[in-house]
Amino acid sequence: MSKAHQTKSKRLAGKIVIICVWFGIWEALALAIHSKLIMAGPVETVRALLQMAGTRAFYTSILFSACRVLAGFLTALLLAVVLAALSYRYTLIREFLHPFFLLARSIPVASFVIIALLWMGSKNLAVLIVVLVALPILYSQLLAGLQNVEQKYKELAEVFRFRFWTRVCTVYVPAVREQFLAACRLAVGMSFKAGIAAEVIAGTSGSIGERLYLAKLYFSTGELFAWTAVIVVLSWGCEKLTMLLCRMLFKSLTGENRDGRRRRRSALENESVCLAGADEPQGSLSLTHVTKSYDGRVVFSDVSIYAQAPELVVLAGPSGIGKTTLLYMLAGLCAPDGGEAAVPKKKTMVFQDIRLFEHLSAVSNVVYAMGNSFLQRNAAEKAASQALRELLPEECLWKPVKNLSGGERRRVELVRAMLAGGQMVLLDEPFTGMDEKAREKAMVFLRRYQMNRLVVLSVHEAKLTEALMPEKILILEEKEIKINTENDETVCNQ
Repeated sequence: MSKAHQTKSKRLAGKIVIICVWFGIWEALALAIHSKLIMAGPVETVRALLQMAGTRAFYTSILFSACRVLAGFLTALLLAVVLAALSYRYTLIREFLHPFFLLARSIPVASFVIIALLWMGSKNLAVLIVVLVALPILYSQLLAGLQNVEQKYKELAEVFRFRFWTRVCTVYVPAVREQFLAACRLAVGMSFKAGIAAEVIAGTSGSIGERLYLAKLYFSTGELFAWTAVIVVLSWGCEKLTMLLCRMLFKSLTGENRDGRRRRRSALENESVCLAGADEPQGSLSLTHVTKSYDGRVVFSDVSIYAQAPELVVLAGPSGIGKTTLLYMLAGLCAPDGGEAAVPKKKTMVFQDIRLFEHLSAVSNVVYAMGNSFLQRNAAEKAASQALRELLPEECLWKPVKNLSGGERRRVELVRAMLAGGQMVLLDEPFTGMDEKAREKAMVFLRRYQMNRLVVLSVHEAKLTEALMPEKILILEEKEIKINTENDETVCNQ
């Protein structure tokens, strides 16, 4: 027996013991009180439950209440998703909805029920009450998750021109996952509590709430405890089912299921594929007297650069000199304070920090950036696998990138940038974390997949890129940018 299996068995045994202890405490209390009208013990409760289970009304009551509670929960879930998305996108909507959700969280359920009874009958009252109780919980957690989306992934999606649905599945869904699951777990339990309470107060015919009220009215304490146990089990079962379905949905949306299936059936695919970027029109960049400052500190002053495809331009300089700021400007992620900047519309980028979707495989990270439609996904996976094999071992292709080393993840980012198409490729210190052998392979890969595109690459020292034989080398220093090129069209001052 494996150690993990032994640990799991011990935990299960521990839970069983704890449950038995609580049943023992319950029975001891029933014996101490010694009044079946006040406290029914486990034996009386089970006996009452077995008697109810032999009637048709038992099952129809459960079905009646469960359907209405779940209908209310699903309605609240749908409304929460829509309203949270709108509130995240539009501040005015968020401010407009704030008073409503503040009231919904503050008003007691009993008040909701009494007020609602003035507007509608009792048959579907539980649906409305569940919506009013569950909606604030789901909405607040979804909105908080959306507001916590990391800026770096938004920038990644913008630079790589992710489609709307790809952006939702890769950037926003993973960000809200844990908070959404916690909200669903809480909301399901609260939904059953509020829904049954509404049925009790309203006296909804044919519901669990009505059965509870009648049991209390006729002092059938065993039946009262039995129905309470049914509600607990029903709530627990629906919570587990909801969590299972939500996790399956998240895995489907984020591509984790697809990675698992592909990992199991993956085989070497050496067929020739059409590489992104091969048919892109040539691009060029032009910075004219550009200036940029942050917090009063001048980063660039009167900088002018011109480069065109298929050149490879190297920006060399120490940390903090402005290489990343310049690349961000070329990527369109920040605007110059002065001057003019003309760059290609379609760009790809390796950022200075690692920006991969950690739960996805190396192949899926590359495929999402390639922007292929669903029908083209197999071809995109084939192209991504073929390119990744040039820099990574086969076993690294389909495992989540969070399990790869820093150098391996850097190579995944390089492949993603080179296969994602575009007219210009921006590489911010792309060889970080690679040993000499891996760096040499990466340089060969870069030149092979550059095709007719303009590439701008930043490094600490220009000599690290000698093997690339760049057309231009711009050395950034404190006072100026020195140019090592035969092209006198480039003039830079800092």
